[in-house]
Amino acid sequence: MITKCDMMGVLLDACPSFRPTWEAWLAEWAEPADDRPLYLALAEFARHLIGMLERGEAADFPAIFGAVERLQAEGEHYVREAAIVGLLEDLQNLNLHAGGTEPEQFRPFLGPESAAAWDELYVLWHNVGVLKAAGLLEPTPGPTPVVDPTTIQDPELRRVVQHVYRRG
Repeated sequence: MITKCDMMGVLLDACPSFRPTWEAWLAEWAEPADDRPLYLALAEFARHLIGMLERGEAADFPAIFGAVERLQAEGEHYVREAAIVGLLEDLQNLNLHAGGTEPEQFRPFLGPESAAAWDELYVLWHNVGVLKAAGLLEPTPGPTPVVDPTTIQDPELRRVVQHVYRRG
């Protein structure tokens, strides 16, 4: 079974060109391996893959998406969810495709588990759009609440919130 601690190694073996970005990310997130917010690293990985697509560097995509498929087939719950929400969902994010690429350009490289998750994400976000259009997802009036990261019990979520406030 692929664990949270093994997950990035599986991806780096398939995509060594991401290693410099990963090492820079590790320098920023130096806490113990179990406490690292890997969803943020997967977002960086998605940006890296989109950049590769923009440059026409897709030769390694079969191996890379084979590794993503392995994460879903052989990963523990965290790993399977992170592969979907942390990576595939970011690959579908149109805001990250500013260089003339489109999410569907990744579809030919997806394995069966990844393709099923890819399609489920489209359905999910379509349904969110329907609810939003119906006015059912309107924000509540009033000031935006301020979150005190020290009150968040989950260490990974706490680090993500701290990261967001640090960049804001």
